[in-house]
Amino acid sequence: MLIRTARFGELEVNEQDLWTMKNPILGFESNRQFVVLPQNDSPFEYYQSIDDEHLTFVLADPFVFFNDYEFSLDQRWMDMLQIGTSEEVSVRVIVTVRSPRDISLNLKAPLVLNTRVKEAAQIILDVPGYMTRHSIVEQPKEEVKNADSFKK
Repeated sequence: MLIRTARFGELEVNEQDLWTMKNPILGFESNRQFVVLPQNDSPFEYYQSIDDEHLTFVLADPFVFFNDYEFSLDQRWMDMLQIGTSEEVSVRVIVTVRSPRDISLNLKAPLVLNTRVKEAAQIILDVPGYMTRHSIVEQPKEEVKNADSFKK
């Protein structure tokens, strides 16, 4: 199958490599089919819409950056995605790049993917502490100005 993309030009993809969003990405409800485009030697990959050649998300495995990331998957999501075992589940999060010093992951709304049936859903977690902007760039510590000075 040949698809057109604004970012990568024309791509040949196999239909069995297409992912169907059972619960769409917020704000992109009309985009239901995607293909994953891995990047060699990178923790990031592209999630290219089949429905809109201009829509590409950058995804990442959140566990690469936050090894303590965890949540429980409600039964309704397991049923919707036909998940039978944990080995069928893969989790990705959307990456936002605002600048080289401002790169963040959306840990609040991960994509849960069933690798067996190629179905996915974006879910919104009700877990304290997870936000839509978790920085993955270590910020330099602010220098304390005049720390050694003393005024009378």
